[in-house]
Amino acid sequence: DSNLFKKSIDRIASSGYGPGLINAHRAVLTKIVKKFDSSELSSFTSTVSLVAIKASRSDATQFCRSVEIIIDEISEYRDLIKFQKLVLQIISDSPKVLTIILERAPSLVSHFGIKDWLFWVEAGIKFSPNDYSKKESYYNLKHPESRQILYQQTGNVTFQQLSRELKLKVRALFGISPVFREFHDDKRNIVKHRSSFSGDLYLLPSTYANVIGIEKQTYEAAIFHLAAHSKFGGKRFEVGQLKPMQTGIISLIEDARVEWLAIAQMPGLHSIWQKFHMSVKPEGVATATSLFSRLSRALIDPSFTCDDAWVRKGRNMFFKAKENWHDPRISRAIGNLLGNDLGQLRVQFNAKDYVVQPTYRDDNLGLWNFDQDEMQLNEQTELMIETSELRRRKSEPENNQKSDDVKDDTDESNIGKIKTVNSEEDTGVLVARLPEYDYDSNVLRENWVKVYEYKAHSGSLNYWQKLEESYSGLIHRTEKLVNAMALGKQIRLKKQAEGEKLDIDASIEASISFRSGAIPDTNIYEGTSPPERSIAIHLLLDTSQSTSENIGNKGASILDIERNAAAILAKALDKLGDPFAITGFCSVGKDDVRLQPIKKFEEGLSVLTGMNLSGLKSKFSTRIGSIIRYSGTSFTKVKAMRKLVLVITDGEPSDVDVTDSDYLIQDARHAINGLKKMQVDAFCVALGERAGERSREIFGTARSVTISDIENLPDKLARIYLRMTS
Repeated sequence: DSNLFKKSIDRIASSGYGPGLINAHRAVLTKIVKKFDSSELSSFTSTVSLVAIKASRSDATQFCRSVEIIIDEISEYRDLIKFQKLVLQIISDSPKVLTIILERAPSLVSHFGIKDWLFWVEAGIKFSPNDYSKKESYYNLKHPESRQILYQQTGNVTFQQLSRELKLKVRALFGISPVFREFHDDKRNIVKHRSSFSGDLYLLPSTYANVIGIEKQTYEAAIFHLAAHSKFGGKRFEVGQLKPMQTGIISLIEDARVEWLAIAQMPGLHSIWQKFHMSVKPEGVATATSLFSRLSRALIDPSFTCDDAWVRKGRNMFFKAKENWHDPRISRAIGNLLGNDLGQLRVQFNAKDYVVQPTYRDDNLGLWNFDQDEMQLNEQTELMIETSELRRRKSEPENNQKSDDVKDDTDESNIGKIKTVNSEEDTGVLVARLPEYDYDSNVLRENWVKVYEYKAHSGSLNYWQKLEESYSGLIHRTEKLVNAMALGKQIRLKKQAEGEKLDIDASIEASISFRSGAIPDTNIYEGTSPPERSIAIHLLLDTSQSTSENIGNKGASILDIERNAAAILAKALDKLGDPFAITGFCSVGKDDVRLQPIKKFEEGLSVLTGMNLSGLKSKFSTRIGSIIRYSGTSFTKVKAMRKLVLVITDGEPSDVDVTDSDYLIQDARHAINGLKKMQVDAFCVALGERAGERSREIFGTARSVTISDIENLPDKLARIYLRMTS
């Protein structure tokens, strides 16, 4: 009602924030009242006041102005409430990035919608919370993960998803292997995104605007067009005294020339390119942009009819010069004549606003030797300068290692990429990018976590000997116990030649054959196979910093006890013949989840296994969900009827970039459910009551065992394993 409205207005007006904020607040409040219930005004006003206090008056003013612009995109009031909550969380965690978010909000919301934009903003709050520079690059859309999250959420097909397939197609069709690079234009209007090239270096936008449903076809057409330039193009044209309009027309003719030369060898390319021109109409106002589009269609679509004399002249000149298409100079000759004609018609051409059409074609910068001043016309030119430098460096002596600057970052999402760490540590190799579950938003964030494989530090050569000396009695008892329980399930065998029981189905078939006059099958007995085990286990050892704590009077750490228990069980499993793997794990935030392979499934138990075990060190944190997901993939080549993941940990999930204690627990529960879908069972041995409480939340009471006296782990682990596999 009017009293609430006046009360909210007076609250800001009487706070001394200045006329700018007062006017902005009044304007946006008026729009909110018109669209939603005015009884909700107090929460919005409180948010404005808190932003002014904890961030700045200018941020509060920008917040009001941003909401005023995007209010038309908000159909549900709860989305506005969520926006307010996110703003309050941002000013609490990292207020400096609020300005970036608010400035970009109107353009991003108008393009992607309020719900998807809110999802992206919320993901950014949890993206590198302790690193402001990364968070800034996220909200500026400079970080590749930021763009990936935004485009995946909105359903856009991105270049990253298609790059490998596109490379293979270009190689197969054109016989070339260009270097692909993804770019994102920092200008707010992504409608201007176009591909670009410099020699065999291709720049592709992260996503194209207004191509929903045909994203893959657009990227294919763009890549093939760039390949046509590489295959049939010539040297860069000199600009000389040409005007921007003339360079645009010459580029248009050159685009058509290389496409027709490619079509002559691969006719199927014609339909791929032509369909992007079909929306161009023959009539309408004769602007430079519309005439360019009509001429482009006329040069690719023989059936296109247009009454414009300039378009007809351009088509006639181009096709009459067919015998000279092999020479790029023909493009310049035709383009010069058409440019002069258009200039005499006084058609205006704005080079800064010109966008090459249709969408799949490149920005033409790779065709010209621009002077430095002329290259300022287009912001993408900076990318071209950079990539030209990269190409020069790449062409230096071939025996040099490939520069990281020109490495294609899109292939397989960087799987196999080296991660450099502190000089005293080994380097890790990126082996997976995994999702992570955000229970608060009820979303699974794709490619959120990076998993690196690190080589285990080399330990003692005599580890197995020392283990025998310390645990000889326990090792003997464990092996005896495991061997006694080595029996597996018996399999019923049908249609046997002899046995103690009749196979009912086979007997009925034999009786039918006998009565019909046919010779019956005499294999009518049923038998059973000898007991056979078919179990594989992946043992995961928590090596986080907390495992360095000493236990008991012997001075042994939790990690020492973990490794010895794993080693004793490994010796028994090795004799039993069960396939097994052992992996140590810890983490340093979502971008560095670390695993250390101790023994892989395909490896035997050896001196190296003992060295890997004894070389384990306690470091960092515990992101259990990610390592559980990764362990599930390790069974891909293992043939076993039952597959188990056994986690040994001394604490609850935690990490340096997570403040919500329930976040990683809920993610781990989600990971367990994922294993079930893969028909992999997961169990946990929790060391200590606190760890036991959390492990029961994650794994369930039936699949979690708590050991309060940690020193007894080596004695109990084999019994736990047998209980799980019985």
